[in-house]
Amino acid sequence: VSPAAEGTRAAATPWPVTQISVWNDTGYGTAVTDAMGAWNGVGTKIALVPARSRAGARVVVGYLTGGKRTGEVGRGTLGWSPGGRGEVSIASGLSRRAATVVAAHELGHVLGLDHTTLACSIMAPVVVGDGPTGSTTCGLARCVRLAGCLVQPRDAADLRSLYEERLPTLRPLPVSRAV
Repeated sequence: VSPAAEGTRAAATPWPVTQISVWNDTGYGTAVTDAMGAWNGVGTKIALVPARSRAGARVVVGYLTGGKRTGEVGRGTLGWSPGGRGEVSIASGLSRRAATVVAAHELGHVLGLDHTTLACSIMAPVVVGDGPTGSTTCGLARCVRLAGCLVQPRDAADLRSLYEERLPTLRPLPVSRAV
């Protein structure tokens, strides 16, 4: 997937449901939960929720294995596909903070967002240290409550646009139901 010329490109088919169940097969429990909460905080028509079982999950989070490119720390499917299951893969051995950033980025792909060239965006294609490129100048490195700093206003606007324009019949979920 190539970076967009400007901003985040909503390049995928949005999920046709209001809740996407996520099963976590990694040791990054808090990191994945925080990443889900960051996207749920956008207040759009869709929410990432914990799955009751792996078999019933629409998205499975696992460890990144095989075919890993140099420096790759995560991978995620882009958007929804009929009959398909979303997948997020995260490298093992990351700090909790780095795992949260990677999980949020890859879940952004699962929700349908492509890479961006905008500095500070969670959808920037490169993670440096514990955040996206430029995160030291964006304040992410100093953020105390990481989940509240991950999704930038442009990321949120792109996600809302994807779900409100392409799926206008979905009703917004109250933020209190989010993870």
